[in-house]
Amino acid sequence: MRVEPKPLVGIVAFLLYVGVVAALTVFVGPDYDEVAASTENILNGVVIPVGAAAVGMVALTSYLGWWGPALRDRHRAPAWTIIAPLLMVGMVVFNLVGTDFGQLETSYLLVLAGGMLLVGLGEELTTRGVLLVSMRGRANEFVAWLVSTVCFGLMHLLNFVFGQDLGGTLQQVALTMIFGTGFYILRRATGSLIWAMLLHALWDFSIFVNGEAGEVPVMNSLLTIVLYVALPLALIWAIKGAKERLDRVPEPATA
Repeated sequence: MRVEPKPLVGIVAFLLYVGVVAALTVFVGPDYDEVAASTENILNGVVIPVGAAAVGMVALTSYLGWWGPALRDRHRAPAWTIIAPLLMVGMVVFNLVGTDFGQLETSYLLVLAGGMLLVGLGEELTTRGVLLVSMRGRANEFVAWLVSTVCFGLMHLLNFVFGQDLGGTLQQVALTMIFGTGFYILRRATGSLIWAMLLHALWDFSIFVNGEAGEVPVMNSLLTIVLYVALPLALIWAIKGAKERLDRVPEPATA
């Protein structure tokens, strides 16, 4: 590591990412409620601002020398904890199955998929990558999870600035913290942030396409209830016994 992990580094990185997304969206992006309305809106409202911020975060991670701890955990959580993110995968599948893709142009789907991959890369690398690593430099795993998850939720307050109503924005912030915990558990269960990036991208993609050309799957209501039960149980075990603190000599990774 070129730079020692400290909370201030992660907070600054988070603010820089949010600042770039906010500035570019204000200049070139549509209102939040119109982001998914057309290919051009996705380009201006997602690909350009999020892509620029993601590139900046990739460059910053390289400068810090944090790629190793940002992408990988030395020790995994118990295998069964993956049940929580797998429930989210099930919800993604039902969203996709319930979407009439014939209503959507191929170019639209390709640009949306690219935009969501950038979102998964940028937001995960920022919060459950760089920010998580910075907190692990001084705090225990509970605090590291809490700060990274709260910041992930607060990141979506920007949508109010971009035109979303306040009530919907606050609800989104709360839900984002909940589902962000699922991404955190996926990182801990697999030992890799890459899977969280991919699930994040698929999650957002499925929500957008289902919202544009589908109906909310009834089955997802049941999966959501089960998820709310599974998440806190999996979270406890994902945090319990975690040995990811970076202010001590790393222990050998387990197989």
